[in-house]
This record gives sequence, structure tokens and C-alpha cells, in this order.
Amino acid sequence: MGYACARAFDHYSTASEAEFIDIGTNGLRFEMAQPASATVINTPQQADFVSATREDSKTLAKWALLRELASYADLEPEWDGYSAEPTNVDSITEARVFITSLPTGCPVPRSTLASDGEISLYWDRNGHYLEASLPGDGTYHFIFTAPGVRFGSKDIHVTTPTIDPEFLAYLVLI
Repeated sequence: MGYACARAFDHYSTASEAEFIDIGTNGLRFEMAQPASATVINTPQQADFVSATREDSKTLAKWALLRELASYADLEPEWDGYSAEPTNVDSITEARVFITSLPTGCPVPRSTLASDGEISLYWDRNGHYLEASLPGDGTYHFIFTAPGVRFGSKDIHVTTPTIDPEFLAYLVLI
């Protein structure tokens, strides 16, 4: 059974709970709020609570992913020992926007860097694979594969206020 993405919101008592993460020599600066003691699920019942430990773990995993993305900015040309291009800094920024736009409760993706400098975020679980590629041109596209299913999207604007509903429908299956 896959994870269900829950629309949730975090509670932060003061602005001082925000932490800034400065990483990389290219001046990338990420801001993430520290996790609160509990997260309330925004469901019709309004009574479900998610374990703080589980939500804190997801927040820490997001921080680690953002640090990994920022570290890509420091890679030199031919970082793969062959002819890899430097990371597209716009791809890093758009991956960060994408990650922080995912609803709370969704599993945290892994990242991969292509030799052309493009970042992809992916989920791979139980024979289901979902990958969002962010070329750094203001768009992303995704692929989903599962037994008997193969889907590839058209380009979607990264700046769309919410993540594409079709993408989220596939993410729920992971």
C-alpha cells in the first residue's frame, strides 16, 4: 500500500522558529521552518493528528534533500569524470520550489543529476516509479511507470500555484 498525501499545515509559534540554510559557493539560500510538536491533518473530521516524530523526520529529510541540491551547484564541469556539464542553477531553484510545493504528508523524493545539468526528483517503491524532471526553463515534466502502466506528461509550469493534480494522483500510488 502506498503513502497517501495528506493536505496538512504546520504550526509555527514565532518567526524565530525559521532556520536559514546557506549552502554552496553560488550564494544559494534556503529557508525552512523548524518542525512543530504536531501537525494537524486538514480533513473533514479535523481531529486526526500525525505523530510529530514522523513529520519531523520528513522535514529533516527535506532539509537533507535541499542540502544535496545545493551541493550540486559546486560541481565543476566534467564532475562525472567524462563530459558532464555544470549543474543548471535554475534547475536547482525550480527543484526547490517543486519540493516545497508538495503537500505535507507526501513521501520525500530522491534526487539525481543528469550529465546535461538537469535535476530530476524521483520516487521508486513497490514496482512503481515516478520522476519529475526540472530542466531549468520554468517547466517540469514527469513520467510514471508501474506494472502495465506507462505515462509521460507534457511540460507543466513550475510556477503553477499547486502541483499538477495528475502528478499527485500518481504520487499517491507510490
